[in-house]
Amino acid sequence: MLFTGPDGSQRAGNEALFSRGGGMSMFVKTLNLGGAGPAVAIKDSIDVAGVPTQAGSQALADAAPAAGHAEVVERLLSAGYRITGKVTMNELAFG
Repeated sequence: MLFTGPDGSQRAGNEALFSRGGGMSMFVKTLNLGGAGPAVAIKDSIDVAGVPTQAGSQALADAAPAAGHAEVVERLLSAGYRITGKVTMNELAFG
């Protein structure tokens, strides 16, 4: 998978880290779930089976992988969407 950062740089791999202006970063965990439909990324506050949900918090860095998909992920997959990644967010959505 190829990721494009905010500055236009590209990087291949399973994970990509791009620096934004104020030292903030966007971390993407790649996944390949679902069919061949439209690609979507899932916010890290939403459970995806087998992937830890950390909600952008260091306090949850050692979280166990989710046992199942959140309802919204189930609905996306049922509708044919392809889950391509999980993206971080402001810590605990306090942004």
